[in-house]
Amino acid sequence: PRSALDVLVDLNDRITSGNLSDYQPIPLGFTPLDKTIGLGIRPGELFLIGGAQGTGKTTMALQMARNVASGGQANVLYICFEHEEHYLLNRLIAMESALAHLPHKTGAIKIQDVRREILGSWVAEGQGGSGPQLASNPRLRPSLDRIGRYGQNLFLMRGTQTASTVDNIRTLVQQHKDLSGGRQLVVMVDYLQKVPLYPEPDTESEKVTIVVNGLKDIALAEQVAMIAIVAADKEGLKASRLRN
Repeated sequence: PRSALDVLVDLNDRITSGNLSDYQPIPLGFTPLDKTIGLGIRPGELFLIGGAQGTGKTTMALQMARNVASGGQANVLYICFEHEEHYLLNRLIAMESALAHLPHKTGAIKIQDVRREILGSWVAEGQGGSGPQLASNPRLRPSLDRIGRYGQNLFLMRGTQTASTVDNIRTLVQQHKDLSGGRQLVVMVDYLQKVPLYPEPDTESEKVTIVVNGLKDIALAEQVAMIAIVAADKEGLKASRLRN
């Protein structure tokens, strides 16, 4: 424990040195939501995105990750238990094609189109030698150019249900912070019920509680902003307050 006076002296030292990144919110890029949560998420906070399956939680989280990375204020570490890195990149390519044309949808490409274009480029430009370059595809190039502007700030990782425990996520966050030179970090976990626990708790409710507490502790101890997707069951959706 520290006395309030010691904490006050520490705060004054931060103000003097200009080290106030902990007080600066990181916008998620959805203006109404950012206003509701105080202009963005801050280091030490855990933000849960809850809802039924198939309602767009991953799409929303991935767009938040894209918005934060493109804003340049922080790095994003996106840990996904459902999909591999290439699949997430394909979704980003499709997303960028839509964002460039909003509010109109014409000109955007779907994720199925992204795969088709990749295969088409490979077939059309040769299957041997140096092979085709993605950037040479006219339909994909605008999205790839935009991803190229912020891609160095967005890190994608496939989580596993054997190794990606809360303790290992903590170690990963520590290593990433060391490599990024103290840059602010937003960590996204997609999704919370997939984080493994040993031994496995008797109920899913107990597991969710333990993992939530673990991720919150990482956010506070490592001073990172944490966002986790949480699936809700039918009974939880009927409750007056969403139960995960």
